[in-house]
Amino acid sequence: MTGRKREFGNFGEIRVDFLNRYQELILNEPESGVNQALKEAFLALRKAAEAME
Repeated sequence: MTGRKREFGNFGEIRVDFLNRYQELILNEPESGVNQALKEAFLALRKAAEAME
């Protein structure tokens, strides 16, 4: 694996970890202060990002 591929591989892992933690924050807390439209937009973006993998 080249250094460049390794960098992108690591980025993918970091991105998934970030998305998982962010999702926990905005979806698992009913009183999070995040409105429903933003939650739905996040889920749509996450689904699109996962489809690109």
